[in-house]
Amino acid sequence: MERVGTPAEREVAKLIVDYLKSRGYVFYRRLPVERRIEPPPEEPPKISEEDKFYSRQGRNLFIYVRERGDMIDLDLFPDELGLFGPESAWRLNNKAVIVSDAEEGSLDRAEAILEENGFRRWDHAEDVLVHYFTRGDFSVLEEPTIGAQAYGS
Repeated sequence: MERVGTPAEREVAKLIVDYLKSRGYVFYRRLPVERRIEPPPEEPPKISEEDKFYSRQGRNLFIYVRERGDMIDLDLFPDELGLFGPESAWRLNNKAVIVSDAEEGSLDRAEAILEENGFRRWDHAEDVLVHYFTRGDFSVLEEPTIGAQAYGS
């Protein structure tokens, strides 16, 4: 058993215990604590397919994820698509990407790349998607639109 403290500290502890015993206190030996080596923490779960989405509104493409995590690697989109080059209009944060005013053919190919990488289409109004991009509040995407609430759909 491992000794704790200096010899003087152990002697003082014994004197204190003897004094308390003389006053009626009862002490019990505690069983030794088994020291276990804890396994390393598990990696955080990867974002599942249900957490990766895209939406296409006219000539704009929105790519978004529910939580921080694995956003799609923009290098998967070939340069000839012209989506993420210096000449194109696009914005990126840790939860969403917005590509504005892209060619229809480029958007079609981008949709195919997204679906190959586990993203699924989930369309919302453009202002709701921009709100998610700026605020990061996923609940705005989960709430039904006002018209859907009024008509029960």
